[in-house]
Amino acid sequence: MESKDILNELDADRTALAKRVKTPWWLAGGFGLMAVTFVISPAFGGNANGVIISSVVMAIALIAVYRARTGIKIAGSGTRPWLIVLSGLVIVLALFSVSLGLASLGLSWWIALPTLAAFAAVASLTFLFTRVVRERIRHVR
Repeated sequence: MESKDILNELDADRTALAKRVKTPWWLAGGFGLMAVTFVISPAFGGNANGVIISSVVMAIALIAVYRARTGIKIAGSGTRPWLIVLSGLVIVLALFSVSLGLASLGLSWWIALPTLAAFAAVASLTFLFTRVVRERIRHVR
């Protein structure tokens, strides 16, 4: 087998692997739900520590199920996907701060707005994360 054939075979394998990197609805919904539980907690006077712990457990479970179903380990996917994760955390923390402010003003019903924004942002970032990972797998040399 020539090196050109080996490279073509490797390219085909990379393309096939990239096709397996998809964002299932439950992954985006699960991460969106984690954001919702965190941002809405001030409306119920909730314990932020409990929400953080349950969110970490849920994130680990979602990632484990995703890896089991796809066979894709997303840990070694470069810096761009992790910048997306960081931006998601910043957005959720900002929306949590808004919720705290609304709760302190007695405007608990208005917490629904930052809660919906948190779900939309995190679900969208989940789709973006997997798209960036897919492109990295497809074009890595």
